Amino acid sequence: MKKSLNLNYTRKVHITVVVILMLLVLSGFVSYQIGVMEEEAAWGSLKRSANRVDEELSRRVEIDREVLLTLAGIISKQEQLDGPVVREIVNEFQANSLMGHIGLLLPGDRLIWANREIMDVRGKLSFEQEAAHGAHITNRVKEISNRNNYILRNFVPVIKEGRTVAMLYGMVKLDTLPAFMNQNIYQGKALYFIIDGNNGDFILNTNRKQLGNMWDVPERAVKSGDSNLVIREKLRLGQEGQSIIKSAISGEYGCFYYKPASINQWRVGIFVPEDAALARTKKTSSLLLIFLVCQFLLLSSYFIWLERTSRKELAQQQRLAERDLLTGCLNRNTYENKLKELALTKADLSCIYIDVNGLHELNNTQGHTAGDKMLQTVASLTRTQFGDRHVYRIGGDEFVVLVEDMEEVQVTTALKTLVNHIHTAGYFVSVGQSHSRGDHSIDELIKNAETLMYEDKRRFYSQQGRDRRKRS
Repeated sequence: MKKSLNLNYTRKVHITVVVILMLLVLSGFVSYQIGVMEEEAAWGSLKRSANRVDEELSRRVEIDREVLLTLAGIISKQEQLDGPVVREIVNEFQANSLMGHIGLLLPGDRLIWANREIMDVRGKLSFEQEAAHGAHITNRVKEISNRNNYILRNFVPVIKEGRTVAMLYGMVKLDTLPAFMNQNIYQGKALYFIIDGNNGDFILNTNRKQLGNMWDVPERAVKSGDSNLVIREKLRLGQEGQSIIKSAISGEYGCFYYKPASINQWRVGIFVPEDAALARTKKTSSLLLIFLVCQFLLLSSYFIWLERTSRKELAQQQRLAERDLLTGCLNRNTYENKLKELALTKADLSCIYIDVNGLHELNNTQGHTAGDKMLQTVASLTRTQFGDRHVYRIGGDEFVVLVEDMEEVQVTTALKTLVNHIHTAGYFVSVGQSHSRGDHSIDELIKNAETLMYEDKRRFYSQQGRDRRKRS
């Protein structure tokens, strides 16, 4: 029975541990997936911001091109491309978008520019080369009149009678581009980049006053994502990518997302400090961590409570399984198991067989409550004298005491003391004692004690004027 109870307790604990571990693993997996989704959402937000930069720049370039096409249509109707009407158009142009000024490139590499004489730009601008590209926007080039400034030229052809007779262009100063970008997102902490994928030149760089070149930037520390080499290769090939890298200027880590742009071989990039870009992700991760810690503590507390409760229940069940409920002595089942155990040993062993006298008469005259009290008193005194683990109730009024490794004289003395205590309490018992030093079997030992007990009982009832055989 005890083994069965222990097995049930162990199985219950194991099942509880497995369930708790499964809950923790499941919660951890769900929390991880939520963290991944939040991070993906953060990168998705960066991607959308980069797309808006690309769309805004493309929209403004297209607006400028529409203006230039309208002007080109007007110029194509003029007899003289270098006449006063064309000169006035160039001089009076007012920018309403990216273009600061417009110019008209004529065959022979002559340039009409605002408020200037016709300029010879051979070696600086080529009519044939630009005309061969049709309507287009150049990559980063240096301004003719100030070689320290970088510009873009948005070209459209002036067509007359089916042939290109001039190339009209609007000049875009690159240092004015940041003013057209929405810099209010991410609390104004976002940095934008437009990079020429062919050579790494910055078309737009809100992080520096001087544009510079992407390939010349020193390698940055990478926390996760694409390495410096992979970033460069993807920019060159026009592939999108992402990385958490360390800013060479601020020294803080940030999320860098980049993608192909809609114009030329340009690439659009956006860099946002990690705390700003992943603010929601970090908050979610913190909440999930708190949730997991609280769940772990709650489940651990529950397990500890359950384990302690189960131990108490096990102890109670074991007590019920091995002890007599009325007297608290070890019961018949425990007694039988003990006999099997002792049968395998050769140790000194004493057996005391006790029978409570007068139980039947007491039950008949004073009720079973009085009889129960008698049994409880005898049991209590016996357990006190010989120890809680040595006294067995094997029948209604019969008790057996099995004492190991105690001298027979000591057992006899203890038994006399017990009988005196029982008499003092107002009750009488018949007892039999036998001792073995390994020269008798356990069955013989108990049988001898039982026989001596019955002899004592006959003497008791003879003195009381009764015969034991009359007792029913």
